[in-house]
Amino acid sequence: MVQGRRISELQRPDVAWTEVHAICCETALGGAPLPDGIRWPFFGQLWVGPYEELFPDWTWVWVDDHERVFGYITLCPNTLAFEKAMRWRFRPRLALQILLKRYPWNGDARRILRRWVGIETSPEDFFDPKLLADVKAKYPAHLHTNLRSAARGSGGGKRIWELGLEELRRRGVSGIHLFCGDAPVGFYQKCGFEILQSVEWKAGVKVHLMVRLIPRSEPT
Repeated sequence: MVQGRRISELQRPDVAWTEVHAICCETALGGAPLPDGIRWPFFGQLWVGPYEELFPDWTWVWVDDHERVFGYITLCPNTLAFEKAMRWRFRPRLALQILLKRYPWNGDARRILRRWVGIETSPEDFFDPKLLADVKAKYPAHLHTNLRSAARGSGGGKRIWELGLEELRRRGVSGIHLFCGDAPVGFYQKCGFEILQSVEWKAGVKVHLMVRLIPRSEPT
């Protein structure tokens, strides 16, 4: 039997977080792994670290009876609060770790530092700022979720999304948004999301802004 559990409820949460970092890197390229293992420590810290440090109670892992981790979902109920904490707490510490060579100096580190100082654009920069402000007010939560290849097609992704959705509903969160490429659009549409706007970030690379309202109860 496969089931979803909070990381904080596992016997060894440190191991579970390590697995979440690994799954993030295993699925980084549209579901395929980063080919260069040297990139993994920084990439995992960049994308999973903020949730581990800032919102640890909003992450779940999907495990079997042998505690093998097959997937995860990280939720943030308040994106504006998350962005503020990122700006003042997480980014300065990660930037310092880069400068102190805690992580190898590579394209990932260079690119993220350039984005943080405004020299390089990120996908979100291609969307209208007013639209983004409206989205974060109406759909304040956001998420990231990934499954290992062995778990895809098993219903695990939908299962952990439903778990997260119920928690958001219980906390009274009104809506949720996310950014994604082409590959996961179909999955998120099955989960009730719709595309609000799409932009071309790079030649041939689209980024979609998807949203979903969270009613107090699901229609029967």
